[in-house]
Amino acid sequence: MASATLAGLAGGLWAAFKGAVFPSVASVAMSVDALLVILLGGVHQLWGSAVGSALLVWGGAELGQGLDYWRGVLGLVIMLVMVLAPSGVLGGLQMLLARFASKRSLA
Repeated sequence: MASATLAGLAGGLWAAFKGAVFPSVASVAMSVDALLVILLGGVHQLWGSAVGSALLVWGGAELGQGLDYWRGVLGLVIMLVMVLAPSGVLGGLQMLLARFASKRSLA
């Protein structure tokens, strides 16, 4: 309920700031980007969306400079992340840290 309230407040403030609401804002690409942010950062992580957003923006800026099909390359990177760390980047880091700590405690 809190997330729906914050989303409604954000949408209302955005519409008031822009003065109107346009259908292009709710495009498929925008919805896919929101999903990619969550998948990249980590679904069950508190800061997952912030990390996923930073990675998506950084990846788009870096890959978009020299490649025409940068979204395709970004898709391959996302598939690689999902294979190596199904719980996102933060979940993969958490798993690596847990593995490192368990090896350290055994030694």
